[in-house]
Parts: sequence; C-alpha cells; structure tokens
Amino acid sequence: MTYRKRSEKSLQLETWSSPEVQRYIQKDNSFGIIPVGSFEQHGPHAPLGTDTFICMEVSRRLARKLGGVALPPVWFGISDEHMDFAGTVTVAPDTLCNLITDIVVSLRAAGFNKILVLNGHGGNVPYLGSVKEKVRQRVGQDVFLSVISYWDKLSERGKMMLSSLEWGFHANEYETSLISCIFPSMVKKLRDIRNYPDLSSLNDQELNEKVFRDLIKGSNGVWGDPGRASIKKGRSFLGTIELSLNNYLAHELDSQNEDLAVKRVSKNW
Repeated sequence: MTYRKRSEKSLQLETWSSPEVQRYIQKDNSFGIIPVGSFEQHGPHAPLGTDTFICMEVSRRLARKLGGVALPPVWFGISDEHMDFAGTVTVAPDTLCNLITDIVVSLRAAGFNKILVLNGHGGNVPYLGSVKEKVRQRVGQDVFLSVISYWDKLSERGKMMLSSLEWGFHANEYETSLISCIFPSMVKKLRDIRNYPDLSSLNDQELNEKVFRDLIKGSNGVWGDPGRASIKKGRSFLGTIELSLNNYLAHELDSQNEDLAVKRVSKNW
C-alpha cells in the first residue's frame, strides 16, 4: 500500500480538534505514534531531553511517511543510572508502563486501530515488554500494537555506533550527532570532553544499571567521544533510522490492513 504523506501541520495530534480526530479514525489506516524518551543528563554539552527530542523527530518523520500522527512524548523514563547528575528525573518501571498502557487504551477507545510505541532510551527497554500484555488484558487483541526502539532495525554496525565499548554508551558521537542535527542551538561546543570509564574493575560483571551508574559517577557523564559528532553525521544517522523503521513498519501495517479487510468480509458474510 502507498501511504499518503502528511503535511507538517498535521503531524502532531495535540494540534488537532476532536472532530478532526473523528474524521481521521474513520479511515482504516488510522495510525498513532507514541514517542517515549527520558529526562536525564547527557554530559556537559547536550540537553536533558536528548533522548526524547530524538524520538520525537523520528516519530514525526514516520508519521509523515506513513500517514500517521504523533502524540506528545512521554518525557520521563527509567534513568536510575544517571541519578548522580543534577537534573535527571526517573520514574518506577510500573509507573512508566502503566502510563503508556493508559495512553494506548485511550487511543484504542477513540478508534485508532494501529499504534506504535517508539522508545528512545535504553534504560526503558527491559520493562516495555509488559506493555503489550497490559494492553491485551484491557482491550484484547483487536489492535495492532508495536513496541520498538528507534534503533531496533538498524544494521549491526549502526547499533554498534550507537552503543558499544568502542563507540561509547552515552552522549557519544552518535547521540550527539543526532541531537546536533535536530536542535543545533541546544548543543554546546566544548573542548575535549570525551570520556571512557575505567573498565578494569568490570571483570565479568554484567553492564547493568548499577554497574553503569558506578562507572560514570564522578565523571562528566559522557561515555564516548562527542567531539567527533557533526550535524552532517546526524543527518545521515537520522536518514538511516527513518529508512530502517519505515521499511519495517510499512510491511507490518500492510499486513494489518489485510487482516482488517478479511475481518470486514467475514463480518459481512
């Protein structure tokens, strides 16, 4: 199916009136996107909203390409590993997942039959799997619900550049390039702020939230080399993210449209 591209003015649901929503959901391809981010330190150079801003931009791009609409973001995620840095706000896993579930259930009640929860923060990943089950318990399976992170469909190299021992795990070249492309005025141009924590004490420990917190505590909050970031790289990274997700979701949404068509025929019979 070819999806009608949306204009910039119609990409955000909060700008719509209720009758506009009603007209939109009468179409079989009503598609809502919920960006989920975090509110946490990203070194001395990048804003607290970095993860959320990136996820919002990706959501708008997908809405434009796939005829969907993006919701306001869920700003606060699970950021315990950054609580030693001023400004970070974290929430309990149940708080986050219950909030997302309530939003999905509300959208379904309004008539949306396809919903994407797009995550932009690694600390949320271990907990978001419960959202699908929570939604199923409340509304059944009569809705297409995808819960993915914006990097899930990247190549292995792309994932490595975003998060690895070589490239760093936080506020690194990749993340800084993305936010520099989206909001260049929010990124401070500072001299060498690269930081790679001493991993000699890591041994065979798993790199979990507690270990991560211990490794960056007392540092500038960076894990990687943001000095290598650029707007040009960010533009390229965003394009790759958009393409990988668009290809995946277009296929998934087409399959859902086929299922809806079958259900309509069966109902008429």
